[in-house]
Amino acid sequence: MRVFGVVTELRHQPGVYGRRDAASAEQVDAAAEAWARQAASAGSAGVLSTLAAAASPLLTLGIPALAVVILAARAYRMWTSPTPIERLKDPLPDPDSQIDLAQALTIPQAFLGNDLRGVKDPHLYGLFQSNRQLRALMTAEGGHVDLYVLSQKTAREHFTHVGGEGAHFSVGLHIPHPKDPRVLVPLATAAKDLLADLHCEWVRSFEALGAKQLVIVDKTQWSGKANAAGVHPAAGDVAAELRGRYGSESVVEHAYGGGTFDPDRATRGLRWLGDYPEIRNIIDGRVSGNQTSWRRTQSVDASFGLDVRALGKAFGLGLEGNYSRSFEFAVQFHPRVRTDSDPA
Repeated sequence: MRVFGVVTELRHQPGVYGRRDAASAEQVDAAAEAWARQAASAGSAGVLSTLAAAASPLLTLGIPALAVVILAARAYRMWTSPTPIERLKDPLPDPDSQIDLAQALTIPQAFLGNDLRGVKDPHLYGLFQSNRQLRALMTAEGGHVDLYVLSQKTAREHFTHVGGEGAHFSVGLHIPHPKDPRVLVPLATAAKDLLADLHCEWVRSFEALGAKQLVIVDKTQWSGKANAAGVHPAAGDVAAELRGRYGSESVVEHAYGGGTFDPDRATRGLRWLGDYPEIRNIIDGRVSGNQTSWRRTQSVDASFGLDVRALGKAFGLGLEGNYSRSFEFAVQFHPRVRTDSDPA
């Protein structure tokens, strides 16, 4: 999993960063961390006794007293403050050729070891509000996470914001769009932004195919107030029917005049089409035939591949128990007159 931390400007030399002893002293660190946990639970009065208990088996095995001192020093450091992050090596070539890493700080989770603290470390640029967020991010996707810290200028040069070409890259954590790694999405609003991106794609496609009326209902957010006022819509008025059933706050309605039919624009630049064959069938039905209406309930996984279990609560993604969404679509098209240039 790749995560991009966009900052106003980079104040450090680009390269690969981490905690220098994360790999070389992994076993000693594990023992030290276990000791630190015991010491923390014992309180200050029990620190010496905990240290003696930790050192006893080592001395029994004949490990020199110096090793015990080093272990104790490492444990005390881990217990009181995180190991500083520092530059370990020059930038590495980017395997996906998405960004020039000579303009970024690369911080792989593997180079942080088990010490996932230190949100105030200057190399993290205030991207995390708490150690909980840092740990949640770096343990997502089974811990296979690489953090890239880059300036807003570099982000604009290499990526497009999910909001479009003119959208501004805000300072904060971003993730690649699940359907286009050249597009970045703010992590804090990822679920909402990706759902809006999907909706815009659906609307754009239907409009280009000559839609007369398009109604989309988020049935997941339905309050349960069904036609309480006793409204009986006119026959064929799909929008009024759905408003009466689900309430106006759950219904999005679009209406269009006639004369629009552009199959190329309906399919150009689509990211999500392959995930929804029913939408592909509608496009084929309009291009190859003269379909005039379509209505269906479509399920959408609004987590969009995010590790909701790891990231949801720490970053307030608002997806806990509510990322399986259900939408009802109803679209009516203007009749289309076939011409000699239309597909057979």
